[in-house]
Amino acid sequence: MGPLIRLETALTGDRYATILYDHLYPFMSIVYSDGSGQFQQDNATAHTSRFVTEWLQEYISHIRHFHRPSKSPDVNIIEHIWYALQLTVQKRSPPPLTPIDL
Repeated sequence: MGPLIRLETALTGDRYATILYDHLYPFMSIVYSDGSGQFQQDNATAHTSRFVTEWLQEYISHIRHFHRPSKSPDVNIIEHIWYALQLTVQKRSPPPLTPIDL
């Protein structure tokens, strides 16, 4: 699992490419310097933009890449993580009031 990035705005292809460059690329370069890492994303519009597709080919083509169907939480591991996080946050007392409290 790589870094989780909190977004404050809608995700576009350009924003997604920036996240990949600023966070995924350094993470994969350090943790999986031997190229053994795997990268997974669904086919959301931001993930399949031409700019992102070209960026992935240029920067991490050596990393195994899995495409998952969009809106298919049963095959997307992050959905299980969000669920576990949701349960943990719901148990907090007092409950978090702002994103910073999370």
